Amino acid sequence: MKAETEILKKATRALKEQTGLSVTYKYISQKGSRSGYFIDVALELPFQHKIINYVAEVNTRVNDAVIGSAVIQAKQTSNRFALVGEYVTQTQADKMRELNITFFDTAGNAYVNDGSGLYVFVSGRKSRTKEEKPLELFSPTGIKLLLALLTTPRLETFDYRTISDATQVPRTSIGRVMNGLEKAGYLTRRGKQTRFLTNKKDLIKRWVEAYSESYRSKLKPIRYHSTKSTGRWWEGVDITEYNAVWGGETGGQRLTKYLKPQTATVYADSNLTRLQALRGLVRDENGEVEILRKFWTSGEVKNCAPPLVVYADLVATADERNLEIAQMIYDEYLTPLTKENP
Repeated sequence: MKAETEILKKATRALKEQTGLSVTYKYISQKGSRSGYFIDVALELPFQHKIINYVAEVNTRVNDAVIGSAVIQAKQTSNRFALVGEYVTQTQADKMRELNITFFDTAGNAYVNDGSGLYVFVSGRKSRTKEEKPLELFSPTGIKLLLALLTTPRLETFDYRTISDATQVPRTSIGRVMNGLEKAGYLTRRGKQTRFLTNKKDLIKRWVEAYSESYRSKLKPIRYHSTKSTGRWWEGVDITEYNAVWGGETGGQRLTKYLKPQTATVYADSNLTRLQALRGLVRDENGEVEILRKFWTSGEVKNCAPPLVVYADLVATADERNLEIAQMIYDEYLTPLTKENP
């Protein structure tokens, strides 16, 4: 909370320096609706003898998944929504303007368009702060372990050896992540031995953002274009023949029966040389197929990656069509995982 408080102070000060707009704020405990996103503060922005009210989320880091989450959250609140971040890049600023997401950051970048005469857009200002090292919780090992803890009910209650066998994460790493969860308020203890995850809605949100920002790129994603097939040719592929599963838009289509995927995402244990040869796949950074390395040991559904991974893929696109499918996946597959222990 301390980091978010400092960001809020610096961002409101930077907004005033750049635009002359004075924003006041107060902390609130309101939660978002069924998606489980948390709204941190209420903002008041005076303009032309009136007060414009916002509910806002304060985020230490802004990435594609944070932007996608903001779009979902803005739709689910009846109030104006704003994102306050430490730093928003020029590309991110352009994206949020396109999506009409109000934001401002500690460098003075901002977008405000309330529809009644107030319009502000500042981008390209450089960050004033050094990038902090991610918490142990969201290190590569932490991301992998948290996926299992979040998607396997009560896994955290078992001993470290059992968790290690189930996740292939070393016991020493499990101890560090568990301690991090407890310090961050995501794990509680009952007695000396029993542990329970808590605040799971918020933890899922943070996992999605950290996965998009720092872990997905480590899965060696490579995009390909087929020189032998056109259209949505992957619809005729039995992905199980390749010991692989679908993610992204293809996973979203199979989990919900909605969406016509424009791209195919595949998680596999190899680079699928047989599929590449059969379909004439050649590397192309704008290709319609993306292949990534699998990193989990359980939780696959309907020949798809664990729903949390598919959800994260879709949210990170910040594409409104994909975000609707992401919400459907959240409602059906993730909401049951957010129930707090009695």
